[in-house]
Amino acid sequence: MIKFPLNFEVYSEATSGICNKWKIHINAYEPITCCIPTEFYGPGEGYTPEDFFALSILNCMIASFKIACEKENANFDKVKTKAKLIMNLDANNKLIFSEINIIIDVEGASDIEKVKKILERSVNDCPVSNAIKTPKTLQLNVK
Repeated sequence: MIKFPLNFEVYSEATSGICNKWKIHINAYEPITCCIPTEFYGPGEGYTPEDFFALSILNCMIASFKIACEKENANFDKVKTKAKLIMNLDANNKLIFSEINIIIDVEGASDIEKVKKILERSVNDCPVSNAIKTPKTLQLNVK
């Protein structure tokens, strides 16, 4: 049984300058190089906050799906995901993520209907996705 609340801690360190990359750290894992995207005149030679935003949603959906499949004895060969994050200006000229379009393809499902139901539930159970206000469109495919 999982004991809540759970705590997750990350940290980063950066120096001044728009073209200077920085590192983020998660526990004892290798640091990840981050940067400002080229769209904002950064070097574009590392992961950006926008990348992490979209990746965190995809990774949470994959994790939720894998956990649910394990609990319900459903198998699949592969799950592929893709997200397109759209940034825009709101009515007050503030930058916002106005939409995220997500495609999830599951291949080699042991029971297509069962796996499809699990996938539909899983994407709605993802706490990262549930925590954001950015509108999402989902395309779910199970074969």
